[in-house]
Amino acid sequence: MFKKEFLMLSCSVLLFVGCGGGGGSSSTPTIQKYDLYSYSINPSVLSEDKISVENNTFTIYADNVQTIKYVDATVYNKNSSNKINEYEFHNNTISTIDQYNQLIASKTVFAEFEILTDVIKYTYFYDNSVEVITRNVAIGEKIISETDTDGSVWTCNLNKHYDTINVKDTINSFFGKEYSTSTKTYNDVIEEICVDSVSDEVLHSFLAKDIGLIFQLNTETLTTGVKEERFLVVDSHVLLTK
Repeated sequence: MFKKEFLMLSCSVLLFVGCGGGGGSSSTPTIQKYDLYSYSINPSVLSEDKISVENNTFTIYADNVQTIKYVDATVYNKNSSNKINEYEFHNNTISTIDQYNQLIASKTVFAEFEILTDVIKYTYFYDNSVEVITRNVAIGEKIISETDTDGSVWTCNLNKHYDTINVKDTINSFFGKEYSTSTKTYNDVIEEICVDSVSDEVLHSFLAKDIGLIFQLNTETLTTGVKEERFLVVDSHVLLTK
């Protein structure tokens, strides 16, 4: 979910952010807690016959010049153990069940997540690592903090809630450039920010309720001095029936 190397290289990530109630009294302000599952994906994927697909476009600009642009798809489905599998399909998009069946036949599971009462447990099969995060988090609270092999610390916090957000306006305002042409607007959106303790690398991820990831923004100054500006936009969320 919050693996730094995959957030930065593929920008395919499950970031489960949702809205839950907080307790309080008449004299104590209520602290809004967010359930880090509720905003993950279309809840219909919890049905065994449903498949949720995110078709993404990932773009990189280096010193204002577009250097990389490609598409990929992230797929979620429920497995026989009552957990949810995640698959990654690079340089592919999926819009029909026939496309899914053709591609899935030769694909292994990238990650699996289990939704428990108080936590979400992630297993990454490429290195058999496991992450466990608390489900209920308030704005400003830490979601996860990981130490990499190089000693750098990758920290993610829940940053902000938006009643409504426009993808193009947010991306272009962030970079100060006319990069995005997306026409999409979403309601009830959460922003999560991840920061690297060593570099100037910061990742902003935006998720919409009952939909999941909608776009990501990232900048980093490379050791060569080149400034990279990266963004991923989910062009379509597709729900398929087996």
